[in-house]
Amino acid sequence: GSSVGLEQQPSKLWVLGSSPSRITSDKRLRGCVICVTYPLCLYVFKRNKRITDTTTMKHAFQFLIIIIFPFLGEVLNAVIPLPVPACIYGILLLYMALQTRVIHLEHVREAAHFLIKIIPIMLLPPAVGLIATWESIKDNSLDYLLISVASTVVVMTVAGLTTQAIIRHSRKEKSK
Repeated sequence: GSSVGLEQQPSKLWVLGSSPSRITSDKRLRGCVICVTYPLCLYVFKRNKRITDTTTMKHAFQFLIIIIFPFLGEVLNAVIPLPVPACIYGILLLYMALQTRVIHLEHVREAAHFLIKIIPIMLLPPAVGLIATWESIKDNSLDYLLISVASTVVVMTVAGLTTQAIIRHSRKEKSK
């Protein structure tokens, strides 16, 4: 097939969930998403009758802590010349901060639970991006399906074996 320009690569479309002709800058879009998501989260937290202003500020602070790490990932991605996505840097930084207790789990727990609850809504734009690019990917759809099934089986197998190993290890530790 013909080569696809950077602005038309399906991976970019899947991430952004929109047509490249409507998006002029990934960074500007990310800023818009953050600007829209933050007030939305505050609104959802505020609608709950049990929540007070202090609790809302606590949730806003927790959300802010979580948002800082993807931003730091973007900075590292711009500085370090490796082909690693910025989100991976951000996740690793958050993981290291939690493991070294720079950030305690209690500092982000409630906001993280909220984000986990709304993850299906966050996955809608990539699905729309797939539908929008169907014409360019339909010729290879069987390949994509096979790769998706194979990678799912590998991930499930590795996760299951890892979980079993951890359980066995913890049982040995308890029996000592």
